[in-house]
Amino acid sequence: MADQTAVNNALGTILGYLGAEIAPPDLFERLLWPQRFYNGLSLTSVPKLALLMTMGGPLHRAALTTFDNILHNDLLKGKHIGHMLGSPFYADSGLKYTVYDSQGRKEEEEYVRNDLWTRVLAHYPIPSSALTTRPTAYTEGDIPAASTRIRAFHKVSYLKLSAVHDSSQPRVVTGDETGIATLRVYVAIVVTELISVTIGVVVFAIWRSLFGLLWFVPLILKLISAAFSLQREPLKVPELLASRPRTPSVSSKTGKSEVSCSTPSSTETLTEPAPTKIFEIHNEKHGFLLIEGPEELVLQFFRHYGHPIRNWCRESVQLLMIICMGFVFPVGLVCCLVWMPVSLQYLWLTYQLYTTLAMHIYRFTGGCVWATTEEQLLRQFVQAGERGEPQIAYLGGPRGCVMAEINVTFHGRYAEGKAHLERLLLSKTEGRY
Repeated sequence: MADQTAVNNALGTILGYLGAEIAPPDLFERLLWPQRFYNGLSLTSVPKLALLMTMGGPLHRAALTTFDNILHNDLLKGKHIGHMLGSPFYADSGLKYTVYDSQGRKEEEEYVRNDLWTRVLAHYPIPSSALTTRPTAYTEGDIPAASTRIRAFHKVSYLKLSAVHDSSQPRVVTGDETGIATLRVYVAIVVTELISVTIGVVVFAIWRSLFGLLWFVPLILKLISAAFSLQREPLKVPELLASRPRTPSVSSKTGKSEVSCSTPSSTETLTEPAPTKIFEIHNEKHGFLLIEGPEELVLQFFRHYGHPIRNWCRESVQLLMIICMGFVFPVGLVCCLVWMPVSLQYLWLTYQLYTTLAMHIYRFTGGCVWATTEEQLLRQFVQAGERGEPQIAYLGGPRGCVMAEINVTFHGRYAEGKAHLERLLLSKTEGRY
């Protein structure tokens, strides 16, 4: 018995080390902003969430990294002290953008901060047609030259944002991610801990042991964190920006993370659209990006949209949840090696091995976007393209939403993508697109 406990002790230590090294820090971003990271819950995402996103594993190192980041941003010094931008509450992309007016004149450069659309388009998939098309090199005069080999695909994305207000025709949009946690968020959280809860029930049923509570702790902490999650700066669709959108034929087939919105009817009196500007995002790692739209509408995504509304009570609870999450594995390990019977030790170690493997799969397969707002918007774009319709997605709520239309091209060389971006920018400023 003593020899077996010693072996289990060694296995638990090894699993704690391996799991702590692979634990993704973005799991704590999910914990702190569940409204965004579970906004895209759908039937297709349920298996991934249920099998690969439990937080009962060795997360102590990721919790310490998250807490250090919060400490670095001075968020522990008191009420309304410190900076949310660049913290796990509100990540900073570090990217910059350049503004061009309608005549193509460069106005200023600023930081993108936590822009939603940049992350959406960063994950836009390469279509099979692009993979089978040979790239074309362009000369300075934009005359096709001889074909050349593909060095790496470079994406050029053009995104146009416009405002949509109330009307009689229903439409579906990706729901709000800035208010209090909705029922959808709580359902998604329960789904992520189905495995741990099931094991806890088994422990109660077979061993009749209170140690089964250890498997319920991650779910309890997640639910408390969601209940005290910070509200965010909401999406603003000013009335002066209202304009009749170019409405395509939109299918009613959508994901569950969508809510009703509306399209202007022919009898509505709408104001003239505000002058638009073009924003060039400097994100060459994920491709070139131009965003066009009314300045007041676009700039909120670069500035305040989604920024946490400070609340010291809620912030304190969130910090406490991070600390508790960091202690889940160490406390479980001590209970396993000191008090649990050997048969229950096997079960606990097997569960920790499973969570470690799940975190590996989650990290290596890009799980950071699963069930998020970004994934839901991207799904709308891709599905519209597959139907042969304009690639359009909607973000907002019943009182107004933003219509986003994209056009994405892929190029086999950096120079070709850069040249296409410059031609696109020139055509937009000259009104020839």
